[in-house]
Amino acid sequence: MTPTITDPQQRRMLRFAIGTTLAMAFACISGLPVGYLIPVLTVSLLGNTQPNPGFKGGGKLIILIAGSALLGLLFSAATLRYPIVCMLLVILFLFRIFKGAAKGTPAIVSVMLLLAFTMIPVVSLTHQALSLTVAGGLATAGLFAVLFLWFSHWLIPDLDVTTGVPDKQQATTVSDSDAIHSAWISTVVVTPAVVSFFYFGLTEDLITLVFICLLALTPDLQKSSKGATALLLANIAGGLVALILFRLLVAVPELSALLLLILLTALLFSQRIFSDRPVAPLYASAFSTVLLLIGSTTGNFGGDADAKFYARIIGIGLAAAYVIFAFIVVAIYSRRSRATVIAGGTSASN
Repeated sequence: MTPTITDPQQRRMLRFAIGTTLAMAFACISGLPVGYLIPVLTVSLLGNTQPNPGFKGGGKLIILIAGSALLGLLFSAATLRYPIVCMLLVILFLFRIFKGAAKGTPAIVSVMLLLAFTMIPVVSLTHQALSLTVAGGLATAGLFAVLFLWFSHWLIPDLDVTTGVPDKQQATTVSDSDAIHSAWISTVVVTPAVVSFFYFGLTEDLITLVFICLLALTPDLQKSSKGATALLLANIAGGLVALILFRLLVAVPELSALLLLILLTALLFSQRIFSDRPVAPLYASAFSTVLLLIGSTTGNFGGDADAKFYARIIGIGLAAAYVIFAFIVVAIYSRRSRATVIAGGTSASN
C-alpha cells in the first residue's frame, strides 16, 4: 500500500497532496458547517517536516482544538450582554494568542484559538443560536484534520521513524521581549478588522475573517517589506490559481474533476512548500487561499457559486492588501520607536 519512494521530501509532498485532497473530498461530501476549514487545517498539519505525532500527540491536539472551541463558546455566552467588554477582552486574547504563536505554540492551535475568539463572538452577537453551530463546526473541522493527518502518515509513513524531531520554526528560541513586540504588531494590525466585524455584524463574510487570521500568523511577515510584498504576490497567485480552477469546474462540475484538480494543484504547491527557500511558508499561505476560495463555493456549500466566488475573491484580495500594508506601516513605526527609545537610553547613560 505504501508507495516505493525513498526520498523523504518526495514522500512528504505525496503525503501532503493526498491528505489535502482527501480532506477536500470529505469536506465537499459531508457538507459540515464551516467544513471548508478541514482541508485548510489539514494543510497546516501536513505542510511541515514534523514527524507523525502518533496517538498521544494527535490526542493532545484534538483536546486543544476542542478546548479552544469550547472556550470561545463559553466566552461568548458570558460576555454576550456586554459587547464593548467582549470586544476589549477579545483584543487582549488576540495579544496572548499572537505571543504564544511567536513562542512556538503549534500553528493549528494558534489558528483554532484565533478563530474561536473571533468567529464565535462575532456570530453570537447577532445569531446566538448559530454560535453553537460555528463552535461545533470548528471543533469538528479540527478533529477531522487530525484524523487526516494520522491517515496520511499511516498511508505514507516516514522512512526515518525517529520521533520528537522539532520543526525548524519551533526550534528557534524567541525571547519574551521579541515575542511581546511581535504580538503587539499583530494585534494592532488585526484589531481594526475584528472591531469592524463586531460593529457591523459581518457574519456573512466570515471567510474574510478566517483569511485575516491566517495571514496574521504567517511567519516572517513583520521582518521586512520584501517579505510582505512576497506574501501579497503569493496570495495573488493563489487567487489566480483558484480562479482558473473555478472556471474549469464550471465547465466540468463534477466532484471527480474537483478532486483531480486539487490533487494536481497540491502536488505543484508542495514542491515549493517543502523546498529550502525562505519563502516556502508563503506558498502554504497561497495554497490555503486556493482551498478557502474553492472549498467555500463548491460541493454542498450551496448558493450562487459564481456570485459567492467573485465576492469572496474580492474580499480576500482587499483583506490581504490591508493586512500586508498595515503590517508594513506598523512594523516601520515600531522599529523607529524602538530605535528612539534605545537612542534615548544611551544618551541618558552618557
